[in-house]
Amino acid sequence: MAKKKETEPTQQTGSTEQTKPKKSKTAELEAKAAELTAKLEESEKKLLEQKDSYLRLKADFDNYRKRNAKLRTDSLEDGRQEVIIEMLKTADSFERALSTQTTDESFANGMKMIFSMMMQSLSALGVEEIDTSIPFDPNFHEAVMSEESEEHEAGTIITVLQKGYTLNGKVIRTAMVKVAK
Repeated sequence: MAKKKETEPTQQTGSTEQTKPKKSKTAELEAKAAELTAKLEESEKKLLEQKDSYLRLKADFDNYRKRNAKLRTDSLEDGRQEVIIEMLKTADSFERALSTQTTDESFANGMKMIFSMMMQSLSALGVEEIDTSIPFDPNFHEAVMSEESEEHEAGTIITVLQKGYTLNGKVIRTAMVKVAK
């Protein structure tokens, strides 16, 4: 087999022939650079979108966590308040029992000690009796009766029918009172 003679491209001295390959190579590089720049911008845009999405998701989760913590705390506090209100009913019964006359002093003293312990426990939980020595205040007192009185000023609490209580400063049961007109 005969070897074909490779022909070398002839170089022409014309300037238009030499610049064409450069222009096409430059155009190719510019097109490639433009394509890479577009891909880079698109990637940066996607990255910013993902970062924004991540930050929103993180904030949503943070809010969810805080909301659940508050819900747990509120639920616990509501349950605690309900138990205390039920215990106050027992305290009322104790007070009524202690106000009756008995001939057995040791029994009466034992009941007083139990009542005192119960009230100390409630106090340790933040329960306080509402003051009824002050003038009538609808935020703390409930006037269930009123009476004309010459010896008391209008708005003065004459009789406490049922004690009222607060739990950590919040009224959980208003005091039921008789008020002077």
